[in-house]
Amino acid sequence: MLLVWVLINPNVRFVIHYNMPGDLESYYQEAGRAGRDGLKSECILLFSERDINLHEYFITVSQADDDYKDKMGEKLTKMIQYTKTKKCLEATIVHYFEPNEKLEECEQCSNCVQQDKSYNMTQEAKMIISCIARMKQQESYSVIIQVLRGESTDYIKYKGYDQISTHGLMKGYTTSELSHLIDELRFKGFLNENDEILMCDTSIKKLLSNEVEVFTTPFKQKATEKVFIIRLKGLTEYYSVSW
Repeated sequence: MLLVWVLINPNVRFVIHYNMPGDLESYYQEAGRAGRDGLKSECILLFSERDINLHEYFITVSQADDDYKDKMGEKLTKMIQYTKTKKCLEATIVHYFEPNEKLEECEQCSNCVQQDKSYNMTQEAKMIISCIARMKQQESYSVIIQVLRGESTDYIKYKGYDQISTHGLMKGYTTSELSHLIDELRFKGFLNENDEILMCDTSIKKLLSNEVEVFTTPFKQKATEKVFIIRLKGLTEYYSVSW
């Protein structure tokens, strides 16, 4: 019914994804429903860690064979990379479907119009890793964030985490911002998650010895018309890209 409606009404000005699709094929097809009359339109993708977890879960419990699961996992990885890239979003999609296509920046997507396209998060990464190490790599995503923000729940007090040096070390960061930073460390392979427990990968040695730096998209920023963090009332914060 939606496809029929779009064909009848080609003047769609906005397509908003409330969740991240599992692959770029789906996103491209759905986002392409905007502006079929040739006029300028906007596509906004809202996404969070929960979207990734949900897609990973469905792949894991699928009755399909291992080859199919691997293929779907690769597609999901490409979709995640799209949400985190600092490059032109339109060019990124074109490159996915046509790897040999000559790419030019569109100068219209949220990445192109953003002045600061990268943020050096190396210092924050070391803080997070230090906190995980001091908790002996035995805690979940949410507990790590609570400790970094300086919260003192009954569980944190019971475990003595309110007494470690990294308790409150990043109290100036929101839960969403810390979630973004931890996601980056996971995605770049510095952290691994096993049964919801976050553990450090051996690759952190290069990070701690200053052999490598870690960069991410800017995340501590005020909302603008094109590049923003949308705070949904009654829900957690969602990061957004638009093109």
